Amino acid sequence: MMQRLRAALERFRGEALYGVATAMTSVVAIIGSVVAARFLDPVDMGIMQTLMLIPLYAAFLQFGVFNGLNRDIAFYRGRGDENKVQRMVNCSWTVAKAVAGAGLGIGLAVAVYYWACAAPALYLWGTIFVVATLIAEPISQHLEVVYQSSRSFHPLAVRVIWQNLVTLLGSLLPAIAGAGGFVASRVLAAVSRLLFRWVGVPIRATGPGSREETRELARVGLPLLITGTLYSYMGAADRSVIAFFMSAEDVGQYSLAGLAVTGIQFLPMVVATLLYPRVAGAYGRTGDAHSLRRYFWILLGLGVAAVVPICLAAFFLVSPVTERFLPAYAEGIPAARLASLASLTFIYYGLTSIIAVMRRNTQFILAIGLSLALIWLLGGYWVRQGHGIIGAVWARAIASTILCGFTIGFAYWLTRSADGSNGLDKDPPVLTVSS
Repeated sequence: MMQRLRAALERFRGEALYGVATAMTSVVAIIGSVVAARFLDPVDMGIMQTLMLIPLYAAFLQFGVFNGLNRDIAFYRGRGDENKVQRMVNCSWTVAKAVAGAGLGIGLAVAVYYWACAAPALYLWGTIFVVATLIAEPISQHLEVVYQSSRSFHPLAVRVIWQNLVTLLGSLLPAIAGAGGFVASRVLAAVSRLLFRWVGVPIRATGPGSREETRELARVGLPLLITGTLYSYMGAADRSVIAFFMSAEDVGQYSLAGLAVTGIQFLPMVVATLLYPRVAGAYGRTGDAHSLRRYFWILLGLGVAAVVPICLAAFFLVSPVTERFLPAYAEGIPAARLASLASLTFIYYGLTSIIAVMRRNTQFILAIGLSLALIWLLGGYWVRQGHGIIGAVWARAIASTILCGFTIGFAYWLTRSADGSNGLDKDPPVLTVSS
């Protein structure tokens, strides 16, 4: 028994360390947010939170290539085709450099816009971290996908831990320089994330990628990108509604709810990240949908175990902690408590791995799109009716509950049988979506 336990620990040592490193990332992010909230007033915080939406809405620029690589490294390694894996990495690296160049152009355009509109100087200073993020993030994403889908979790975990230490030190800069320190901390985070992943990446590009295989990656990854991007937009929709209809100070007050959600969602995301290569590898080997049923129960069970306790803890702690340490944000307490309860719906997050691996994305994309639209419709209406930031959070809570129920039912349905209808792809995937 002890030998089997030691063997299991050794087998999953890299995944466990990466889970710890990812948890550390979320803790560092929370610390940084708390420090920023402590030393920035709600107006300055609202400006920073608004600027942070720009890289989020630029996530579509890679057209699904990174998402396709995340699937295809594990998928083609499951088939034993290492040459195909290398060609895919080459294509993704070429796209990463192109997207970084496009990000530079977008960042400069944003700076010119704020200058032409005579916006407060803090908007112009803030575009510095926007530009740094838009340049560094696509390259970092490419490198991280190579680590993850290659299941090189141990070396990636070591790099993430070092990055977290640097980011933690940078997160203290707002205590020294206020909003300027916040900008510097975001630049440091983006640059360190890139540099630490650059060294020792398990598969390096050996040349430019071909257009044909780049299009193949995009075709495979576009549904995953649409799903992930819509999901990111959904996660930021309540903040976007508040930024669109209300003031920068209101966005700053909402940041308390965002802080609670950030602290809650990291565990289900860790579960999904760690198990995704295993799900992809299992499906690549067997092509049997029913073989993923065990992962359905594993992912759902781990989601419940991870999410429920932390949601309840956040609900009860957010009020006393805010009143003690962040009194300027006390108006955001009701919205933060509601956001904590609404985050119970994150139990479904790991199940999206099954949907992504099987490329049965159409229905899920529609569900996310409808949820996103619901947040804007209900949130916009309730905000205009005078319900304030909590109206936007209520809209997200309702939409998230609907999406959670749909995802659990859909993932269970996908793994319902072992017939040939969900069989192994005979050729590289070429369909944008499957139904």
